[in-house]
This record gives sequence, C-alpha cells and structure tokens, in this order.
Amino acid sequence: MVLINKSVIHKVLLIMLMAMLMFIQSNVNADTPKPAILFQKMIQAYRTVDFEGRFTLIHRTPMGNQSFEIHEYRKAPDKRRIEVVSPSDFTGLGMVMSGEKSWRLESSEKKRFPFHFLPPDQLEDTQFHNLNLLLKNYKVRVFDGGSVADRDTYLIEITPKRPNRPSRKIWIDAEKGVPLKSELYDAQKVLRRLTAYSNINFGPTIDEKLFKNPRKFWDIKKRPRGPHGEEIWNQGQGKPDVAKIRDKAQFSVILFEQLPGGFSLQSINTIEFDKAKNVHLRYSDGLTVLSVFQSPFDRPPNRPPGPGRRPGGPPPDREKPREEPPPGPPPGGPEKDEKININGIECKVLSMGPITIFRWRKGSIYFTLISEATQKEMIGIATKFIRK
Repeated sequence: MVLINKSVIHKVLLIMLMAMLMFIQSNVNADTPKPAILFQKMIQAYRTVDFEGRFTLIHRTPMGNQSFEIHEYRKAPDKRRIEVVSPSDFTGLGMVMSGEKSWRLESSEKKRFPFHFLPPDQLEDTQFHNLNLLLKNYKVRVFDGGSVADRDTYLIEITPKRPNRPSRKIWIDAEKGVPLKSELYDAQKVLRRLTAYSNINFGPTIDEKLFKNPRKFWDIKKRPRGPHGEEIWNQGQGKPDVAKIRDKAQFSVILFEQLPGGFSLQSINTIEFDKAKNVHLRYSDGLTVLSVFQSPFDRPPNRPPGPGRRPGGPPPDREKPREEPPPGPPPGGPEKDEKININGIECKVLSMGPITIFRWRKGSIYFTLISEATQKEMIGIATKFIRK
C-alpha cells in the first residue's frame, strides 16, 4: 500500500489551480484589444463622436475634497460646453470651447467656478500621443472594465516603472472609444481626481446655439486681454532649432531635449504677459507633465518702470492676484514656502498639494519649474538648468 503525503497533494492541487487561473486569464486577455489600439480609438473619438452626458467630478485639494455634477455637450471635432448642475452655489456656471476660442458661463451674482478642477479639453488626446514614451516609463495593461453609465467598457491601467510617480485608470467605451471614467492617483497612491459619467447619449442633435458666445462685440472688446502666445515647436517637428527658438522668444532660452527621470521635451510655447514674452517648455514622461517657464529678468527696452516695478527688477510676482490665471497650477494657497540653495543660487520652493513649484533667477533669466515629481527629482532638474 502506497501512502501519499497530504502536503504533496495540497501542492499538486495548488499548482493545478494556478495553471487554471493562468489559462482563464490568458483567454480573457486574448479578447481585450492592445493599449495602442485603445489609445488611438480614444483620440479618434474626440475628433468624430458627438455626445451629451452628465458626469461627477471629485477633486482632492489641500483644503479638502471638492465634488461637482456637470452637464456636458460635445460636438466634434472641437466644440464643448460644460455647465455645473450642483452644488447650488455654482449652478449655471461653466465654460464653452469652440475651436481655439473659449469663454465662461457666468451668473448674475458674478460667482466664479474654479475651472482648474475640470479635466482639460481633449486631455487624453494631448497626453497619449507619445505612446512609446508612456510605455518606456509606465506599465500599461487592459482589462474588461464592466459597465459604466450602462455602457460596456475596457479598463486601461497605467502604473509607473519608476518610484514616486502617479498612476491612472481609464474606463473607455468599448464601442465609441470615449473615456467614461477616470481615476488619477498621485505618487503616494492617493486618489486625487475622479471623473465618472452617470449617463451619456451618443449621436444626439446638438444645437449650434449652445456654442455661440452671448457677449456683444463691445463687451468682449473692453475686457482686458489675458495671457496669449503661440506654439513655436513641438516634438513632431524633429530636433528643435535653438537659434530659431531664441530669435522668436527674443531672449536666450535655455533648453534640454531630455531631463532626468525620463522626461522628454514635447512642446515650446511663447506666453505674453504685460507685453513681455515668456517661454513655456513642456516636458512629459508619458503621463506626468513637467513645465519650465523662462522669462527675461530685465524689463523690455524703452519701457518705463510701472507701479511696483524697478529697472532691472524681476517679472511680476505670480503669487499676487491677477485678472487671468498665470501659467502653471491654479492659485490655492501654498502649503509650504521655503528657500533652498542649489549651486549657489537661491530657489524659492512652494508646495500646493501634489504640485511643487521651484523659482529662481540666473543671470538675465527668471525660471519657474512646476511638476508633480518629487522634490528630490526637481532639485536634480533645476541643477541641470542652473549649471547650463
């Protein structure tokens, strides 16, 4: 009579169970499309699909969570209307985007909605064009996402290969390709933003009047002009021509195509404040965005010093209230404000929730570095610009 050890039986059963689970998982994954196909479908959807829907937006801030219910109209390829349903303090407020133009929906009480809580228009379109960069720095997997707003979805799960980077989950409509739900987690794996549609209607008849600016010509003309500028380079144009970029910016811009931490230069824009040009270098690792703003420290030639200015003084302090929001993160009150020394240069450091801001002056250029990267990484990046 042969005696079989119970532990051996348990091991055999465990191996068989694991094999069955792997087989089932492989079959499930075989039915899901590749990430590249879904990203392309999502980008295409923004350009071709009309819809009307309602979504909930929950945004975590240093002051606590903010929750909104928002009604949306989208008419491809470039029209979008967002109107707040609740809370009641913000009902009726919103924003309309039509091509390159945009304006706010305002109330008679002159209340203003904190628009930085809203997901930017065509977020996924602009963020996931560089799939190779995303796959280089993040692990991307696709699963059956179940039902969202009574629609079948695929779940894209994006997790970092490097420590201290954010992660993201996106539920995409299986048929149309429109993102129906999104969860954004910071480097500490804390949920920072949730967007989820409760209902959505594809292919409705959307009235063009929804995207017409109600302001009269004279009303628009008397409003102060906010920051404006132009794109002078993007990653699709090949290697940046530094001399040409400096000529357009009208000062000696410092730039690198690659930065520590896997950040790659994506675009360069000029932004004009008070008739002085600033330059915005936008970097990305495929998901995390890093911005470097540069502005000439000296005032423009033949321009007399205005109130609060002095010859050769720094540009206006961007912490002070302005008619229009400055580049970078929205004002919200920094949690910390400190100064550090990098290679003999004094840097001002501000923390606003997950966002960190570095500011310093070197020679004739004033720098602002903004990202959700760790302070240690940002010190390394600032050091690279300071040593240039």
